[in-house]
Amino acid sequence: MRYSLKYGDQIVSLNLGSDWADRVSVISKGSPSHASGGEQEEIVRDALDHPVASDRLQDLVQPGENVCVVTSDVTRPMPSDVVLPALLEDLFAGGISPDDITVVFATGIHRSQSRAEQVKLVGEDIAHQVRCVDSDPKDVVFVGHTEKGTPVQLTRVVAEADRIICLGNVEFHYIAGYSGGLKAILPGVCNQETVVFNHKMMMESEARAGVIVGNPVREDIDSVLNLVHVDFILNVVLDEQKRVIKAYAGDPITAHRRAASFVDAGNRISVRGPGHLVIASTGGHPKDLNLYQAQKALDHAQAFACPRAPIILIARCSEGYGHRIFAEWLSEADSAQQVLSRLQEDFELGGHKAAALARTLRDNPVWLVSDMEPHLVRKAFMKPLNLNADGSLQIPEEALRTAEDLSTESDTRVLILPEAPSVLPAPVAG
Repeated sequence: MRYSLKYGDQIVSLNLGSDWADRVSVISKGSPSHASGGEQEEIVRDALDHPVASDRLQDLVQPGENVCVVTSDVTRPMPSDVVLPALLEDLFAGGISPDDITVVFATGIHRSQSRAEQVKLVGEDIAHQVRCVDSDPKDVVFVGHTEKGTPVQLTRVVAEADRIICLGNVEFHYIAGYSGGLKAILPGVCNQETVVFNHKMMMESEARAGVIVGNPVREDIDSVLNLVHVDFILNVVLDEQKRVIKAYAGDPITAHRRAASFVDAGNRISVRGPGHLVIASTGGHPKDLNLYQAQKALDHAQAFACPRAPIILIARCSEGYGHRIFAEWLSEADSAQQVLSRLQEDFELGGHKAAALARTLRDNPVWLVSDMEPHLVRKAFMKPLNLNADGSLQIPEEALRTAEDLSTESDTRVLILPEAPSVLPAPVAG
């Protein structure tokens, strides 16, 4: 049996013997939706005209109020230039002057942006119509503690606004369940102390992709609503071309949950049971530029795997580890468990991604198909796996034997995930 999987900008052919044919399931989404430019604008307009559990934005605001619109920075795919025109139209209809509107880019503890980057994110017209600034982690206001004890240090321009509106795109997030919603506030416009307190909860079992109820990271994020009066959100779901296919506006919790449900409907896949062997691709370039990014695919692959099941990750990683601190944590540890232990004692952003990788490796053996040097793969506690001379991939006998040992031979399940970061298993009924 032959299957094709993306590897960088190439295709890898996967070979499985004919006796495995009835054991293999390919886990793929349906055909992705695509939207034209005009359709994107109509989708956003319709969401604003029909908000969820909220009055329309133009009916919430009052003339003379100072309004902050929090949106994503260059590290996120949020199409602010598509969303903002309709949003500003509603603010103007509510009597808000352009001089009273500030677009705040939620940089969290990322680097600051250039003016050119800000302009590209919102478009030339809006960049010259309203004030646009990055959040400032050095100029913050303490607004209190969340229900879980996280001290919230909020960038001043947001803390002092009369009205706060949050934008974001919603997709699976490896520790917060889903992106979007009040993530624009925490960690988006908070300082490092706040982010560290929140992200330390990532090692709890329910802090994972696709989980909201019982997820301590998401619950901590959402409880910021008790401290910060967010009036309205506008969240979008994007297709593979990063175009808007759905939008939800209104109440910060309810509208976000509607968006998360929409993501689930298109990306939760029913399977007969967890895989005894899982073969996952990131989906190719740019999702497999480095191991730091490819970790998300591995996280999702584990969600489809039974305990101790081998995972084959196909990720080119032409940039190697891809993050300095991430690389340091892996190179300085002798085991995956040592990385996890370090996180409890010395939380460091970048190191938290090494811990997320280690969390998978603690429970499942992983072979990595990549361009990385074999010693670097082993230092990341994985086994290097080379392609054949013709570019095809042969599954190691060790992985196949382990899969059979974990199951009855007649019921060995092999799951292939061509776009692992985009899918999760559907919840098991009952």
